[in-house]
Amino acid sequence: MSKAWSGRFKEETLKDVELFTESISFDKVLALYDIEQDFAHLEALLKANVISKESYENIKKGLQKIKEEIEKNEFNYDISKEDIHMNIESRLYELIGEDAKKLHTGRSRNDQVNTDLRLYLKKHILDIFELLKALKQQLILKAKEYENLIIPGYTHLQRAQPVLVAHYLLSFKEAFLRDSQRLIDAYRRIDTLTLGSGALAGADFPLD
Repeated sequence: MSKAWSGRFKEETLKDVELFTESISFDKVLALYDIEQDFAHLEALLKANVISKESYENIKKGLQKIKEEIEKNEFNYDISKEDIHMNIESRLYELIGEDAKKLHTGRSRNDQVNTDLRLYLKKHILDIFELLKALKQQLILKAKEYENLIIPGYTHLQRAQPVLVAHYLLSFKEAFLRDSQRLIDAYRRIDTLTLGSGALAGADFPLD
């Protein structure tokens, strides 16, 4: 399968240019999120009667194979394919042929990468939120364990007032609580579906 921009050039891309413009070395972390939205987009294409049931089954089978390769660390990430989207699309073409090209109908790499990043961030925000929750619970337990212990409180590097260890520990719990609230706010802002916006102003297909 040819490169996305190959139609504009007569010669092969210089290796130094490929190394400068590639993103697969770091956006391969988006691989499973890209596959996840591929499956969703495939369902939308079938629902809108853009592809046949036969093509749908063929593409679905190919995507499942690629997903297994990624999960088993057997997928070959190729710098010459530029990014994760083209790597997956090229591999799909190797597996199933011309039907692979139909999967890109009604979308652009622009809305693909935006959707991938949102899926990635949502997953990691939830992971961090759970870690913070566990940390706050441990601080509460420690505060109960040392609820009667008194230590000197400091201000400007000097001893100021006696404080309870429990209160000191719970002050950190409150700070982490505010962090959790920030994560909730970030999640709400990120939880917006941009798939379907295309390269600029949407697509001409009735995709759901």
